[in-house]
Amino acid sequence: MERTRGASLGGDTDPLLGEVLLGQPAHYEEVAEKPSAGTSTQATVQRNELSTFRGVFVPCVISMFGVILFLRVGWTVGQLGLVGAFAVLALCASVTFLTAISICCISTNGNMRGGGIYYMTSRSLGPEFGGSIGIIFFMANLLSASLYLKGLAEQLCTDYIDSAIINPTTNAYWNEVLVATVALVFCMGVCFVGASLFSRITIVIFAMVVFSVFMSAVSFIYSGLSLENFSDNFKLLFITDSFSPQCSDDGKVISDSGGGTPPSFFVVFAVFFNGMTGFNAGANMSGDLKNPGQSIPRGTMQACVAVASVYAFFFCLMAAGFRPSQAGAEEMGEGWGGWAAARELGVQHAIMQQVPFAGWAETLQRLAIVGSLFGSATSSIIGGSRILQALARDNVITVLAPFAIGSKRGDEPLVALVLGWIVVQGFLFVGSLDALAPTTTLCFLLSYTTVNFACFVLTISGAPNFRPAFRYFSWHTGAIGMVLSISTMCLVNITNAVISVCVAVIIFYYISVTCPPKRWGSIQQAIIFHQVRKYLLRLEDMPRQHIKYWRPGIMLLTAGVEVEDTQLLKLADELKKGGIYCLGTVVPVEEEGRMHLGTTNALKSVENWSSTVRLLNMKAFPMVNTAPSLRQGTQNLLLSAGLGGLRPHTLVLNFPESRASRPVYDVPGEPFGMKANEMVKIMNDALFMGMHTMVGRHVEKLLQVETLQRPPAQNPLQAVVDVLRTLSPAYSNSQYIDVWISRMDGLVLEATPASFSLALLSAWMLTTSRRWRGTKLRVMGIVSLWQDKEEHKLELEHTLLTLRIEAEVQVVTLDDGCLEREVKSTMEIGLSSPGHEPEVRAPAAMCQGQAEACDDDVLSPRFSEALSAVNSTIRENCANTALVFMPVAAPPTSNTSREDLRALVSDLEVYTASLDKISANLPPTLLVTGVHAVMTTQLHVLMYDVSGEFIVL
Repeated sequence: MERTRGASLGGDTDPLLGEVLLGQPAHYEEVAEKPSAGTSTQATVQRNELSTFRGVFVPCVISMFGVILFLRVGWTVGQLGLVGAFAVLALCASVTFLTAISICCISTNGNMRGGGIYYMTSRSLGPEFGGSIGIIFFMANLLSASLYLKGLAEQLCTDYIDSAIINPTTNAYWNEVLVATVALVFCMGVCFVGASLFSRITIVIFAMVVFSVFMSAVSFIYSGLSLENFSDNFKLLFITDSFSPQCSDDGKVISDSGGGTPPSFFVVFAVFFNGMTGFNAGANMSGDLKNPGQSIPRGTMQACVAVASVYAFFFCLMAAGFRPSQAGAEEMGEGWGGWAAARELGVQHAIMQQVPFAGWAETLQRLAIVGSLFGSATSSIIGGSRILQALARDNVITVLAPFAIGSKRGDEPLVALVLGWIVVQGFLFVGSLDALAPTTTLCFLLSYTTVNFACFVLTISGAPNFRPAFRYFSWHTGAIGMVLSISTMCLVNITNAVISVCVAVIIFYYISVTCPPKRWGSIQQAIIFHQVRKYLLRLEDMPRQHIKYWRPGIMLLTAGVEVEDTQLLKLADELKKGGIYCLGTVVPVEEEGRMHLGTTNALKSVENWSSTVRLLNMKAFPMVNTAPSLRQGTQNLLLSAGLGGLRPHTLVLNFPESRASRPVYDVPGEPFGMKANEMVKIMNDALFMGMHTMVGRHVEKLLQVETLQRPPAQNPLQAVVDVLRTLSPAYSNSQYIDVWISRMDGLVLEATPASFSLALLSAWMLTTSRRWRGTKLRVMGIVSLWQDKEEHKLELEHTLLTLRIEAEVQVVTLDDGCLEREVKSTMEIGLSSPGHEPEVRAPAAMCQGQAEACDDDVLSPRFSEALSAVNSTIRENCANTALVFMPVAAPPTSNTSREDLRALVSDLEVYTASLDKISANLPPTLLVTGVHAVMTTQLHVLMYDVSGEFIVL
């Protein structure tokens, strides 16, 4: 029975086993799903299927045996001598072979499609790296094409300058431009017909080049070789004490048509290196190969070995056939064909054409040179245009979308070819071949640096799915190739190298900002995972974090995203200040048998929170837990939050009271409703675990009034974003962030060292955020006796000065001077006496999420009056306050030796009612309880004595 492939997930047919295991190949599936206008999809395109020999080996050899072999090999030996020429070849071959190994490694690690080096880097390093290097490599190919065409023009102008074909009276520069332009027209004709025609032509050109090379070698041997000449060329590099090459001033790098500068070792290298860059021609044809993963490694390595061997062989022939140029023509007499041999080797670029022993061999060699240069230029244009087409189809740079169009037969990049034609024509107006060579070299070296970097990072990252079929590599080859490429760039021309890198960085940043998400994966994930894992382990091995390097770590406990809670979400995000921020949610599971339903709801909650974090642009980690009770779930969250030494240490939660609106989305299932006594127990759990606590109250007042009355949006998560967008962009300079501190014992408002330092540092960090930058920090002290006012103010000012915090200090007093004694005695009765029945009325209904919860039924009249006085004093001084930080005492804890738990329950009721009473009708408030101090002086920690006085040690 025949099976159907490509069925949808909801179809009747099952996917094949290979599709399940291997999945979709990472190539142009986006284009196939949504083809652009005029773009042929893969279902209708008839692709080329070239073999290893025709698709890789032949293009590589032709490109590498182009302009350099026939026009610059003798010049290289003449300028540097045999040892210098071999040094240049060794450096070029090192970069080439190491990069070829990286290319072979990456190309055999999965399905290879069109795009060559761009495809490799983009699928290995991500769209940012791939796109930036793809543009650079596209320009490098077009520069290379211009280089070959300028070499072809130079060759033809040299051969036919006295004929009627080229006007000898015209400036040599315009002769070369004219000839190169005509040759470009023929190249584009082949490119538009397609890669299949080019592959047939390259076979003919390849045969001519091989025959020409063979005939040149025979001609050298036939004409006679000299051991003395070979020895002189070998010793050329050792002539001076500085071991520097004796480059001839006559052998100018820039030809007569473009001015001139004397060459140096690295200038000669920059010119000669273009004879080795053609090894990527096969990789550029990856979309036209029958089996890219097999053909690219085999053909590329074979071509590199063959070409390097031929270059080394011809260096030896040149050295044995000619004397070094420094010897002078007057000492050498006549060379072959009546030429002054020494001067021709160092200066005359067309020396290879004078070697053939017969006229027909010379003619054949000239045809081979022209054919080789023509094939190299055509190969570079085809490779560059296919890179541009791949960039456009991947939609990495949106403005390149029109260049994705391909022909129905062969998928030829028609529009990209037109752009390539224009760019190459522009480059032809550059002075000469040697003027283009250094820039071309830099572009290729930058591309090779990225390829080696990709291989290096993929190897050291230890990603299990990096399993290339090509085994002859290691991270050492990638690292050496990367360092060698970037170092050579700087040695060739450091100014242009820096410019090239800056251009690549600009393109990288542009793509990172504008490129839509891709499914290829990015090397950043592997690098980040590798580094984070390493440093998390180091952080875990370190002793407890020192107070001087304390950072915030927030765990916000919330049941769902309510409109009012958006401000607490954002406020906690602003408080983290370079620390860790976790969003904790507990999903209820009432029955053990319904655990599967609880897990499903938890997964939905994670998805909802992830969407919310992205929409609100918060740097937070959602954490979801399932539990039969809110307290038990919170305990699990606090115990499991974070990783290694990176854990939250401050629990933030909302004060339980009525809500004006429903949540944007609830936790799946029936959400927990936090009760006031449960909030206090959760605070106790956090404090017992060594965590600070912050309880937010009235934080929804940060919203504009009209925001709460606006109808919800159709998209519930979008409603959260709409709420935040309606906020004032910043608070004015006339508004304050207040930190309250009390010297009165017995009240809930107690400034312990830990609570006050946490509140003060949190308030200061908030003033550095964007939204709160315009506010002023104010420390408000409260005393019961006016006699203590001035003393307390001086203490606060001294403390702030020592802590290097700029803040305004104010101290206020209560009206009743005896209030402190009343409060203290009341608290001793209500909270401290284990065997005494607390002075409270019969316990009323606990906080059940209603507005009337936590009223005066729990508090004694005297204590309620004291708290009301403190609350009134705070309200009177908060006219221009945007946010209040209020250090409060820790809640009462249970005593295991106490059998009567009723007293503890009453204590919790008193504590909860006290928080409600003291923070009623205030501006947005954070009730802060600290465990340990978080602030220091310059070298020491801020400490307090037992009486509460500030002491700086």
